[in-house]
Amino acid sequence: MKFNVKDFLGFKMMVTPKIIKWFFIIISALVVLGAVIGGFIFLVTMTANSYNSFAGFFLGALGFVGVLIGAVIYLVIFRMSCEFIVVMFSIHTELIQINKKAGPMPDCCQSEPAAACCCAPAVNPPPVAETPAE
Repeated sequence: MKFNVKDFLGFKMMVTPKIIKWFFIIISALVVLGAVIGGFIFLVTMTANSYNSFAGFFLGALGFVGVLIGAVIYLVIFRMSCEFIVVMFSIHTELIQINKKAGPMPDCCQSEPAAACCCAPAVNPPPVAETPAE
């Protein structure tokens, strides 16, 4: 798609789907980096305190595992959030394509409410079954 300033300023061209993919990659890399650093800190704490007591070793190991599990849970939830945003923009794109295929609406549908529109399907009540008289 060619870049058009008029479409960009008129919000007809969406940039968020392009940005969200790079945003996900950058944030995921930062989370993995933070998990590695946090895990390393807990490993150092674990090894440094393991000589003194079992509690220091246990807390260090628990922190290490907690950092890894937290990073995985965060990445999964963040991925789901990004996918939701991308899906919303995909729906928008598909609706634009459907609108282009449908063509312009008649003038009466653009100026009147939908209930009074000449394009609205006629609502006929279902036939009433006659009950025999007694």
